[in-house]
Amino acid sequence: MIVVDYVGDIVAKTSEMVKTVITDEKIRETGVFYQYGHIVEIDGILNTMSQTTAQRVKKYPAILLLQDFLEKKGTQTGIETEVNLQLLIVTGSDKDYRVSVRYERIFKPVLYPIYECLMKVLKKDGRLANSYGEIVHNKIDRPNISGFSILVRGQTKQLFYDCLDAIEINNLNLKIKKTC
Repeated sequence: MIVVDYVGDIVAKTSEMVKTVITDEKIRETGVFYQYGHIVEIDGILNTMSQTTAQRVKKYPAILLLQDFLEKKGTQTGIETEVNLQLLIVTGSDKDYRVSVRYERIFKPVLYPIYECLMKVLKKDGRLANSYGEIVHNKIDRPNISGFSILVRGQTKQLFYDCLDAIEINNLNLKIKKTC
């Protein structure tokens, strides 16, 4: 089991579910984009997608799997791997929105439904061996995540070129069962 492929499968199922619960026509057509890697690499991929209209409309909303993550192997019979993941659910926003407006226009109609669908898909997934069907994790609302800066090779870099709002999911503890 390759974790990035497993998460990709979960996101694909989430995307299909999202298309049935979100009323936004663009999201119903494009679904949810998935990307994994280091945050700087993901930012570069998203920037490259902005260069063509065909790609620009597909990049948000997105679920981003941030690397690196530790896989615990051989800890329990029947478990292939145990991972602790960090995901970002992101979508475009407006730099001039106040937080209250972000909740009404971005979080409630777009980000929360994607988050809820993601959790439903994970809870139903038969490949997980999580206790009592619960998915242990932390959730953080990140209005205007684009305003954050990170240190890259000794230089401060703005996180994300686009104006984005996000839900961060960290300490997402998944125990994935052996499949063979």
